[in-house]
Amino acid sequence: MTYKELEQQLFGRCKDKRVMGNNTWLERRDTNTLAIRLHSTDILTFTFEPEKVIVNTGGWKTVTTKDRVNKYLPEPWRIYQKNRQWFWCSWHDGNRIEPGLFNDGDWLNWDDAQWHLHASATTKAGECKAEKDRKLIQSVDAYAKLCASKIPLPMPGNGDCWFCLSYDEKNDKTWGEYSQDKDHILSHMSEKYVVPSLVMRAMRKGNVGPFWYHVAFMTDAKLDRDTQVDSARDVVRKAVRKYLSAELGLVR
Repeated sequence: MTYKELEQQLFGRCKDKRVMGNNTWLERRDTNTLAIRLHSTDILTFTFEPEKVIVNTGGWKTVTTKDRVNKYLPEPWRIYQKNRQWFWCSWHDGNRIEPGLFNDGDWLNWDDAQWHLHASATTKAGECKAEKDRKLIQSVDAYAKLCASKIPLPMPGNGDCWFCLSYDEKNDKTWGEYSQDKDHILSHMSEKYVVPSLVMRAMRKGNVGPFWYHVAFMTDAKLDRDTQVDSARDVVRKAVRKYLSAELGLVR
């Protein structure tokens, strides 16, 4: 979509803000700027002069974010996912064009009757970031498998990493999440240190059912863990992988 097409939807009582979908709003920022907001992030910012569109996920590279971005991006540009990374693509004379990796802050501008991409992913720095992300994804997968292989785990306790263990109930965040500290996670992966409180937090964030907690941790529940351990390992692996990907800003 374009600035003019979006502006036509702002009128009457909704001249400055309109609901566009679930948790999605079109908002006027000033006389020259409109934004598509998903939750609390302006994922697309449109300016009229110069006519420009800036893309920013705020680190939330989710299926929903990609769907909203693609819904409102000007034709023919789209973003697609491959190997848990995002890339730009377009079409010209029926041919698919893939200029490179997507990065927050990439932007399109209208010039000479077409939209032009200005993407840091096409630079050497962008390519280096892609390689760094690829290695980090491999480390996350390996750590998730390690956590799964260690169940049943002891219950979280004072011997755990403080960033993983400390929890603020009011904000529903661990201290690591609240402080946005990533170093402790990278350290755990590097040292192959399985932290029970991190695994439990990953399961809670992943809305894992209570039965699997009894299998994954040494609780007092009387059940035949051996018959469920393989299934529980798969549940734990997926939960940890999803949680760490989110905390480290990777596609999930």
